[in-house]
Amino acid sequence: MDLARPAHPRRRRPQRALQRVGRPGRSPAPQGGSRRDARPARRGARLPPAPQLDVRVPRCGGLLRPVPEVSRPAASLLAIVLTVGTAPLSAQDPAPDSLRSFTFRGNVVDYVTEVPIEGASVGLVEVRRLAITDAHGYFEFADLVPGRYTISTTGFGYEPNRESSDVPFGAVLVVRLSPAPLDVAGLEVEIARFVRQIEMRRLATPVPSSGFDRETLDRTVDYDLVEFIRERTTLDIVEDSFGLPVARFRNRVSRLRVCLDEFPVGAGFLQNLQPHQLGRVEVFESARMVRLYTNEFLEEAAERGFQLRPVDLTSARGC
Repeated sequence: MDLARPAHPRRRRPQRALQRVGRPGRSPAPQGGSRRDARPARRGARLPPAPQLDVRVPRCGGLLRPVPEVSRPAASLLAIVLTVGTAPLSAQDPAPDSLRSFTFRGNVVDYVTEVPIEGASVGLVEVRRLAITDAHGYFEFADLVPGRYTISTTGFGYEPNRESSDVPFGAVLVVRLSPAPLDVAGLEVEIARFVRQIEMRRLATPVPSSGFDRETLDRTVDYDLVEFIRERTTLDIVEDSFGLPVARFRNRVSRLRVCLDEFPVGAGFLQNLQPHQLGRVEVFESARMVRLYTNEFLEEAAERGFQLRPVDLTSARGC
């Protein structure tokens, strides 16, 4: 017999899809519920795969929302500034001309005739350097740093010139000296008196020494001062590996101290000057010191009343 179905049949909820995550025979916890309502699944039950996300996902109201990624610069501005500020020295600009040394050259001529003046003395007061002009009135100072210097120029028969001037990099100087009238007879007396003062100072210095006047220097046939000093004193002068004169005393080689017109100069002046170009030479053997005086210096010092200082035997570079 056929039974008729009820008008409103009772529908049962499907359980197939929910039995994957819940315990068989029980319905799973509804969505949005707390974690306490959920119970661990029975062993052997198959669980759905967990979602794979590359960023952290906080829980907001029960929903999972991915956090957008934030881009970051590769290096900070401070690191870039430090990199620029610590660039290697080779990448920086070269030193300016105000810090570079150069060879300062020039000429000394007659103010009226423009004829070169030979034997004039050109000095830089601040650095205590002195040069003597050659037959063409030419002089030079090697390894000079640009700056402001007091330039003192003297010559026999000319009025001395002394003035301060800025010396830029690569400068060339032309000095014009004005002729000055001289009383030759009175000047010779003053020169002889000043030379006598130099001689008395040498004798008062408590070390062995030798002195040679202008007449002895004019009569010599020696080509340079090194040969002149070797033949007449006990100071043994030899050449170093660079060809410059050095002193050999008691089988030891040491630096040779040379003073030109009361200024310390290099030992190479002994190879560049000839005896007849000088007015006086003094040699202090044990101190390894040679003192040279030009005729122009003796004349100017006698005319101006130059005050002599004691011979400096203690310092390595003093006069």
